Amino acid sequence: MNIDISDIRSFVTVAELKSITAAANKLNYLQSNMTAKIKKIENHYKRQLFIRKPKGVELTESGMNLYTQYKKMIFTWEETENKIYQQENVLRFG
Repeated sequence: MNIDISDIRSFVTVAELKSITAAANKLNYLQSNMTAKIKKIENHYKRQLFIRKPKGVELTESGMNLYTQYKKMIFTWEETENKIYQQENVLRFG
């Protein structure tokens, strides 16, 4: 299974909110779907990325490294989307 931008965004949101439930609510996913996305990423890298705590989750060292990379990827993704959409608007109306 491939990791897509929604998986990456889910991982980052869980990391930032330190909660799978809160991240699921924010992104309008079922908690079970959010858990599945995190498991998919953990299985892909064969690493535990979060430590499950009684109240939420915390990143492991591998999780911290992945979070840093995923933040860059989301920034680049959004920058790309904005550039392309702006370009389309210029072409359409210019």
